[in-house]
Formats: sequence, C-alpha cells, structure tokens
Amino acid sequence: SLSIQQLGQFFVNLIINYICTQYLKALYDRFGDWHLSWASYNAGEGKISKALNQVKTRDFFELAAESKILKPET
Repeated sequence: SLSIQQLGQFFVNLIINYICTQYLKALYDRFGDWHLSWASYNAGEGKISKALNQVKTRDFFELAAESKILKPET
C-alpha cells in the first residue's frame, strides 16, 4: 500500500504533467508544429521566434540547420 507521502508525490507529479502538457499545447497553438513546439519548450518561445524571423522559415529542420541562434541540442 502507498504511504500518504507517496500518494501526495503521485498527485504532485500528476499536476506537474498536466501543466506541462497544457503549456506544450499552447506552444503548438502558437507555432502550429510539434517540432517547433518542443524546441520552444526546450529553448524558450522567444529564442524560437527570433530564430524563425532570422531564417524566414517555419520548418524546424531547416531552422535547426541554418539558425545561428539555436544550440545543436535544441
């Protein structure tokens, strides 16, 4: 059986996951692409927006290859 502490931690994790998925969905609504959404989740919305304006593309793979703003791990 679960202790009160384990049960509390389970619900904390559940809430955190819900918040993260809602934020990721908001990023998708903004960028319209899952690759760009994940990249902005990782690097930040502003950085992805700046890179998109710099490269003038909406394609994540082209953006990653040509942008001087994004780090390779993005």
